Amino acid sequence: MIGIIIFMNPLRMSGSPIGYILTILSAATFALYGIISLKRSVRYGGIALTCFSFLFGSMEMFLLILISRMASVSAILTREGLTTFANIPILQGINGHTCLNLIYIGIFVTGLGYTFYFLAMETISAATASLVFYIKPALAPVLAFIIIHEPIMLNMMFGILFLLIGSLISFIPDFKAQKRE
Repeated sequence: MIGIIIFMNPLRMSGSPIGYILTILSAATFALYGIISLKRSVRYGGIALTCFSFLFGSMEMFLLILISRMASVSAILTREGLTTFANIPILQGINGHTCLNLIYIGIFVTGLGYTFYFLAMETISAATASLVFYIKPALAPVLAFIIIHEPIMLNMMFGILFLLIGSLISFIPDFKAQKRE
């Protein structure tokens, strides 16, 4: 948690506080998703659970897109400054180039990522599998620096350090249990 707080840098927050609130809500709902999914993963298997999650998620998103296209809902969203969510286009901007990007993101990044996550939960605890998601905030700035040359700020370096230390501390009980076996 210290690493995440350092990453967010609450003393120099820029932008809307709603973004930070949504980030925290995202983490909380994903944690709940991981815990609930553990039982279902053991019952149905990681790959099947990933497929069902994506199917139901896609149906939910499509329904929300259709709702956003209703004149009254679109007007409310626009009035509240949420124009991105008002009258969302369904197929606009999809062409050969973007289709390849969507396939890559859908299959390789998201599909395989979640499949590996659920397969991991079949062999280790949800808490241990979820620790990998603490490593993502540490890995993302490093990859962003390598791939798109985005600078790594000092607070990010300290955040990465704390995230890695916290993750290693969390793995200590597993290491001790393996030594006893």
